[in-house]
Amino acid sequence: IRDSITDGKNSPNPDISDLVMSEDLQKIFSERRNDLMTRIDNGIVVIRSDYGYDGGRHEYRVADNFYYLTGFNQSGSVLVLGRDESYPYSLLLKKRTIREGIYDGETPEFESVMKTYKADTVLVYDELNKIIEVSLRKGTSVYTDFEDSNLRNSITIIFNKLKSPEPLIKDIAPVIHEMRVNKDANETSRIQKAVDITGEAFVNACRICRPGVNEFEVEAMIEYIFRKYGSSMPAYESIVGSGPNTVTLHYSANSRKMEDGDLLLMDIGAEYGYYCADITRTIPVNGKFTREQREIYDL
Repeated sequence: IRDSITDGKNSPNPDISDLVMSEDLQKIFSERRNDLMTRIDNGIVVIRSDYGYDGGRHEYRVADNFYYLTGFNQSGSVLVLGRDESYPYSLLLKKRTIREGIYDGETPEFESVMKTYKADTVLVYDELNKIIEVSLRKGTSVYTDFEDSNLRNSITIIFNKLKSPEPLIKDIAPVIHEMRVNKDANETSRIQKAVDITGEAFVNACRICRPGVNEFEVEAMIEYIFRKYGSSMPAYESIVGSGPNTVTLHYSANSRKMEDGDLLLMDIGAEYGYYCADITRTIPVNGKFTREQREIYDL
């Protein structure tokens, strides 16, 4: 029984249909974009999909603020929002080379993207500098996330070339961060599912934990459960540290064989639909705390 994997009535639902871009989700993302535009002065908002991604143990994921406003997870994309009729809601996509298409798949059809994500227009990525230049020539502001230093530098080069009379480059991140403080029902549902999946992983990790088992076996169980229930990836590197490794804050080798009398610390979290959980618990490897371990644990 201890070796079995739980899959009872209290287990998370592996159905991920709530991540499919339905009409209800289209409305949620549309309301966020409209809300954002009421919070800024006249200008356009430009946000790339690819900044902030550093690989690590994640699969590819678009930038959080880009996803928050679009629900679109295609690399090499740009969001442009404006108040005039030229670019009310545009998505710009990079055309992939033949080699990129073979390795990563073709660029989605523009018509399909417009229909699924309710964009007013879909353009090629190469149009981006033209859109920015037109806006700056009009004397209207360009809002972008200053954490995206590459895009900010590109806009600055255009701005300096035009010798515009006033600074028109503004940081949109604080405005979006303020919006994201208040979570809607869709967001809290995703957070809850991330927590439920992480809890299920912890329970199953406890079931296989015993002296002689390797830390990486426990890690494998944890991340198997993440995937089993629809988590696309860990929220961060799983920490599964036993014995002396429990006191290393960001231990991630997860390679030690656990011994009788050890404690096992697990700091784990699943990501579900771009929302994350984070659970840390310490358990006795042999199933029972020593008196000293219990006293310290109870503190």
